[in-house]
Amino acid sequence: MSYGVCDQTVIGELKVICEEVYDQGEEVEERSIDRSGWGPFMPECVVCPKSVAEVQAVMRLCFAKKIPVVPRGAGTGLEGAALPVRGGVVLDVMQLRQMELKKDDLVLVCGPGWFKVEVN
Repeated sequence: MSYGVCDQTVIGELKVICEEVYDQGEEVEERSIDRSGWGPFMPECVVCPKSVAEVQAVMRLCFAKKIPVVPRGAGTGLEGAALPVRGGVVLDVMQLRQMELKKDDLVLVCGPGWFKVEVN
């Protein structure tokens, strides 16, 4: 399968969707590795959405352009699952910090941007 390229045109489209889009520098380098010891695998860009709607719009654009997307949390995984081995876009979900406590059900529903120690 051939993949699309996240060129400057696509990066411009991503910047319309999300406020935080990086295509160079420390923000990109940090997300080229995780705790697995594999890599680095450099993404073509990093997108930091702040809402579900932004995630949906990024995914629609990347799907249409056949650009690989790798979702990423804190990068603490040991298996390499958050590494962009085919380049593309790293979708950093750490700003999706919604939380809802359902006391009657003894359930806490939270977004992916939380660390366990913060929730406990």
